[in-house]
Amino acid sequence: MGPGLVTVPDLTGESPEGAGARLGPLALTPTWVDRDQISLYQAHPEGWTVKGQEVPAGSTTRAGGPVALAYSLPDIDVPDAVGISAANAQTLLEEAGLTATFEPVFKAKWKVIKTSPPAGQSSTLGTAVTVTLKPEPVKLPDVTEESVTAARRILEELGFKVNVTGKYGGTPDGGWRVWQTSPKPGKKVGYGTTVSVRAVSLDDMERAMFESDGYELLSPGLYGKWIDSDGCGYFNCTKLVVTPGSGSCNSVYVQVNIERGGAVIGWTNDTLGYLGPFDLGVLQFDDVHGAGNAHRITEANCS
Repeated sequence: MGPGLVTVPDLTGESPEGAGARLGPLALTPTWVDRDQISLYQAHPEGWTVKGQEVPAGSTTRAGGPVALAYSLPDIDVPDAVGISAANAQTLLEEAGLTATFEPVFKAKWKVIKTSPPAGQSSTLGTAVTVTLKPEPVKLPDVTEESVTAARRILEELGFKVNVTGKYGGTPDGGWRVWQTSPKPGKKVGYGTTVSVRAVSLDDMERAMFESDGYELLSPGLYGKWIDSDGCGYFNCTKLVVTPGSGSCNSVYVQVNIERGGAVIGWTNDTLGYLGPFDLGVLQFDDVHGAGNAHRITEANCS
């Protein structure tokens, strides 16, 4: 053997300390093939053994050099986490030298119903344990008037599925506003529940607001709702309050059929002059014969 050369021993089965003790007198330094294992070893030093070495046993190498060693990770028993919170389960498993993944999602207070591998089963140090949690009901937040994009993000982050439709049809985009949800805000519902979102475009927002107050869209730019018909004089009558919303009308014309039992027995109309933004006007439809019991709008114009 040449000067400064030493024979490398077979270190298979040795612990890191044992390998170091055998290499030390030969002026060789043990190193790690997988340096990512070092921190795991420092936290859990028991049970590690050499499974391979980069400088083969029986070969010669120069004294003072390194010998990189590969180690087998020790086996440990999976601790029992069933019945405790997700947060406590994560701590328990990590302290045992395992990692945790959570299904359906990590929520600190949800309870563990099972683990895979199960408690007591032998598993390699560092193994990921799948922890299944029992979801708790989630309070549905109020996302009314949020954009569809923002509402979807809020709801999906809480674990809800989201189905968006247009209140008046159409294909909602991210800028549409949420008009209502089902279930309603504040209700506690199961994790993963599908929330139905009805959305309106910015152009239809005014229409939706008027409809929520009992109005209907009579024609483009004109809303109306029936009101009590007190003070009609000698005739039976029906009254309709109208508004142009944020627009305006130079004149308003509405015509209605007078019906009885679903059959048309006559018609009448009424007009108004100028209505500015959000002005209200009242139209009166007289039934001079008093024979009708219903009125149906057949024509409505805002000009």
